[in-house]
Amino acid sequence: MFYGRPLDPADTARLQVPLLGLFGELDKGIPVEGVRAFAHELTAHGKTHEIHIYPDAQHAFFNDGRRHMYHAEAAADAWEKTLVWFGRSL
Repeated sequence: MFYGRPLDPADTARLQVPLLGLFGELDKGIPVEGVRAFAHELTAHGKTHEIHIYPDAQHAFFNDGRRHMYHAEAAADAWEKTLVWFGRSL
């Protein structure tokens, strides 16, 4: 998940795949509190997951076509985490 909306608790319970979540701390559309609640739900349901919240990163931190939101350091780290996640989970 690159800054997607966290799942509702009922959907989290039905999740059957490992989940990697990458979020920006400053994302106004996806509040950090909601991301943390989602991580808590994943843990409570025993779901394999990693959630990362990038400090000083906004929504679309990975999109280098949106220079005002792009965060190079967060994007590079998120991409590396994604490749490692795919290598481990697929």
